[in-house]
Amino acid sequence: DLTPMYTGHVRAVVGAEDRDGSACAGGTSAPVPVTVAAAATIDPPAPVETFRCRALVLRVTPAKPGTTVRLQAQRATGAWRTVATATLGPVSSAKVPRCFEGWGAIGTRTYRAWWPGGDELNEPGIGAARRLSVVKAKWMRTIDAAAAGRAVSVSVRDGGRFLFRRSDEVFRIPASNEKLLLSMALLDRLPSTVRIPTRVAAKD
Repeated sequence: DLTPMYTGHVRAVVGAEDRDGSACAGGTSAPVPVTVAAAATIDPPAPVETFRCRALVLRVTPAKPGTTVRLQAQRATGAWRTVATATLGPVSSAKVPRCFEGWGAIGTRTYRAWWPGGDELNEPGIGAARRLSVVKAKWMRTIDAAAAGRAVSVSVRDGGRFLFRRSDEVFRIPASNEKLLLSMALLDRLPSTVRIPTRVAAKD
């Protein structure tokens, strides 16, 4: 039932007793080494919207202020890689900010805390894997709600990076009213000198 906090040795000690007039000699067992790893934990991650940042809190027990702790992310292959290193503060915790940008950030990510060691009191400790869900931003959900049940495709890009995608690979025939609205929006936002490349393709 012992729960030692630090690496060391334990032994059993039996004291001398008198029972019914007969003496019982005491004794001490040989010491047995006990290795204790530090406990590295990460705060329970809550869903975070894409295009936002979140501070993950890493903690190490027993307290190890002034030593480093690492945030690791799991790759698709299952391997772990260190994505940030921080110094534990006076209460043995550290905040590690992570930002989730773009359409590609949506999904589930897996993190864990790792204390690589730094003293002779405890062995290095690796925390349990924790999952963090990155969900669509509010404006994305608004577009989804407006387009629900309609034959509408939406694609928003910033250069070569997708910011939003909804059925954007579905072939559609543009209606005249759609072209009018699109032309009005483009003329409102872009100067007349802008040229938009257009590709036309047909099957042989």
